[in-house]
Amino acid sequence: MLKTIKKIKKYQPVEIIWQDAHFTTGWMREEEIDWKYQDEALIHRTIGYFLKETRYLVGVAQSIRSNYEMVGEVMKIPKKCILEIKVIKYAKNN
Repeated sequence: MLKTIKKIKKYQPVEIIWQDAHFTTGWMREEEIDWKYQDEALIHRTIGYFLKETRYLVGVAQSIRSNYEMVGEVMKIPKKCILEIKVIKYAKNN
């Protein structure tokens, strides 16, 4: 579980690696439950612009207007689900 974020600036591009939940719908007997689902299938990678950290969430935006006045497609990921956050660094053009 991620406890706190250090040194990530607002609007900095990040990759968040996080674990999701999985559920099966409908009525069934317990012995019919598919327990073979792979743990790796529950791990997701989200890339976005870091917005904010709250006590329980980390927020990233998929899009930002060039003047930084508006953001779009905001995703809020529970901190308890986050395994790792990587800052994305751009290569400098020559």
